Amino acid sequence: FGILNNRISGSLDWYRRTSDQLLLNNPISVTTGFSGALVNLGEVKNEGWELELRTKNIASEKFNWNSTLIATTNKNTLVDFAD
Repeated sequence: FGILNNRISGSLDWYRRTSDQLLLNNPISVTTGFSGALVNLGEVKNEGWELELRTKNIASEKFNWNSTLIATTNKNTLVDFAD
């Protein structure tokens, strides 16, 4: 968005991402000769908001002053953790 001839502008974003096949150390029977194996297990969901606000505080031939403010939220949820 932009208002006042783009002296104030910004954006608002929402995201959600699910990541699966996380690398986890999975314990296995010691009779195999190993105590664990690195396998693709698990699932994590990330979601949140991001707000960016940009302002042109002073804009002249000899001096420019711009500001940017970014605010975010992020929520991580462990959906599946192997067994």
